[in-house]
Amino acid sequence: MHEAASQRLLRVIYSDPSRVSLMPIGEPKAWNLFVSRRHYDELIESGKWTIYVAPASPESGFNAQTDVFTPDYGTETQQKHGDDTHARLKNVFSSTESLLTAKGRGLLWQETKLLHPTLSKATFYKSVRRWLEGGLAPIALRARQRGKRKGAKHEGFHLLNMAEAVEATRSRAQQLLARGRPAFERPTAKKNGESRLRAAPIHPTLFRVDGNTLRVFTSYFDRKKRERGTPLPVLYEDMRKEVFSTPQPFGPPTKWPEWCVPSLREFRHYWNILTDYKQKRVAKHGAKTFETSARSKLGQAISAAYAAGRVGELDATIFNVPLVGDGPDAPLIGPPVVFRVRCKDTGQLLGLSVSLENASFNGAAMAIVNCFEDKTVFCEQLGVSPMVLPWNVAGLPAQLDVDQGETYNHKPERFTRLTGVSFHTMPGGRGDLKPGVESDWHTLQVKLSFRTPGAAIKAYEAEHGMKWHMRAAMTLKEFTRTLVLEELKRMHTPRLGIKLPEAMVADGVSTAPHEMFEWSVRKGGGSLKQVDETAVRLSLLPIEKASVTENGLTVKGLHYTCKPLAVAEQFSKARLSGRRTVDVVTDPLLVDRVWLIEGDAYAPSSYVLSRLNMNFVNQRSYAGKTWREVLKLIDDGKVINATKQRDLQSGLDQLTAMQEKFAKQAEDRRKQARADFPTNENALVRGQDDARLKEKNLTSPHLAISSPLAPAPSTVEAVVTPITQANRTAPTKKKSHFERLAARVESEAQPISVPKQIND
Repeated sequence: MHEAASQRLLRVIYSDPSRVSLMPIGEPKAWNLFVSRRHYDELIESGKWTIYVAPASPESGFNAQTDVFTPDYGTETQQKHGDDTHARLKNVFSSTESLLTAKGRGLLWQETKLLHPTLSKATFYKSVRRWLEGGLAPIALRARQRGKRKGAKHEGFHLLNMAEAVEATRSRAQQLLARGRPAFERPTAKKNGESRLRAAPIHPTLFRVDGNTLRVFTSYFDRKKRERGTPLPVLYEDMRKEVFSTPQPFGPPTKWPEWCVPSLREFRHYWNILTDYKQKRVAKHGAKTFETSARSKLGQAISAAYAAGRVGELDATIFNVPLVGDGPDAPLIGPPVVFRVRCKDTGQLLGLSVSLENASFNGAAMAIVNCFEDKTVFCEQLGVSPMVLPWNVAGLPAQLDVDQGETYNHKPERFTRLTGVSFHTMPGGRGDLKPGVESDWHTLQVKLSFRTPGAAIKAYEAEHGMKWHMRAAMTLKEFTRTLVLEELKRMHTPRLGIKLPEAMVADGVSTAPHEMFEWSVRKGGGSLKQVDETAVRLSLLPIEKASVTENGLTVKGLHYTCKPLAVAEQFSKARLSGRRTVDVVTDPLLVDRVWLIEGDAYAPSSYVLSRLNMNFVNQRSYAGKTWREVLKLIDDGKVINATKQRDLQSGLDQLTAMQEKFAKQAEDRRKQARADFPTNENALVRGQDDARLKEKNLTSPHLAISSPLAPAPSTVEAVVTPITQANRTAPTKKKSHFERLAARVESEAQPISVPKQIND
């Protein structure tokens, strides 16, 4: 209805026999008013209030003469927002009576806040006012939900073609550019009835983001995810140069003005709402930093089963304790690598290995083997005897939590099939998922570093920027002995901060790992797997490919004897029918033995022992060495051969050149002989025997075996001297043939000395 005196528009929102409630339309500060039924009827009869069939607003274009009202629903976006809000609050506004008083509206706001936490108080009251006004969208209802700032909906924008999205976005920006720069007015706001100027936007723009623009944005967001540390302003400027610019033949492109392109604020806003928390943190700091400092800590030191032997933990570390060698000069050999297998529930040590090998599955296998060894014998071999405190644990847990670097996800497959022990690979960089074993490492490192407190070690490392190292004094065996003694003390010492179940407290069990483990085995259903030691050891060895050859079973160039293959004459058959490939297991730490696998490589039926063949002289020196050492010797031999070949190459090239020269001379001589003495091939073949005999008689005397034993007859050329009276002598008698022969025999009859060894 219309009030003639004030030109106000009022809407009847509630009516009963005693009173009527009316809501002013288009008045931001006004709420509904109440009039009695009698007064309401009097105003209608007097003509002060006029009833109309449709509600209207002050902006609707009221025409008093024609009584025509055109309701103004605002812009399409405003109306859409109002409809969406009221669709969510439809059930809340179902009772009009609760909206008639300020107290009722306040109580309703408290209930609505619990149902819609993101709805702001201002939006709620604006929605109530709009509901009472009859569903119109006045200018006051433009605020959006707090924490849910959204533009228009753009479902499926990521499915748009990138090239088409770029072209459409550029086209919209070019249309704005063609209009020219607009005159931006500083926005105003009302407070306490007074108009005030608001701060002007830093980069005012007429561009409105749509689905194509979001597709362009996401391409640069993906680049930020790939290139860690790239700031958003840098990506925004790259987008302006590549999308919102005009290329120039020389120099950089001309960027379009800021008022016709998306603003940096919008670019940053959509990065925040389209990218989840993890992606933003990873893009800013990197995946490694996120995993170590920004992810949640969900570790649990006790498994769900809480039974000894149910879950074990296997981990390795490099101790900050340099060692020396066993030699008289005590050379520095660096720190040891230690593997430990512990029970996750009780903290009891199950197995351990200390070596100089790299932290790989080979070291993990040595620790697993130690789990089922007799710990008393193990300690006696180290010189820890007698054992003051017991360590009577032997067996394997049902599951092992390991890092990927220790198993590579596939190496323990044969071991798992044999024993049923499963391996659970922990995520990388998540030490919080196995806090028990990590805590043990820190405690042992501190205890073995000259008993220096952990706080002092951390302070030293922070001050000097280097790791804490103990001065090298112990050998590998001495360090192992010291570590075992520390482990014995630790497993029998109650731990602080451990809360035990009620049953363990009732039985008087302390928090010492050994006591907790024994109680769990006796009363908690805990146990360890008992397995065949030989089969387990072989299942932990790596598989290699070998060839059955005429020299035996060949593995990495070394030859082994295998009795079953020899009996079946497989080595002899390999020389005739060719080699074939088989699977063997080798011990990386010893070349003396390999085992031939019969059946499936990952589920073998049996293993056949093969020993290093000592009939090969070059292999005799390999006995007792590791594969690493033997393969290095073989590689060193190859390097020596290559070096010698390179050094002698010039001389070898000269010999080759001489061979080619002599061959050419021989060919030229043959051609010249055929030219001087023409013949045919048949004649040459027929005369071959005579020619060979003639050539044999010419060359054989020079090859006579006795030729070095006596000088060859000398030939004296006759010198003609004229006879004169001065040199004339009496004629001598000429010797006969027999006299000359006797003289020759006498000269050749001198004795020849024979070496004693030949004479004997």
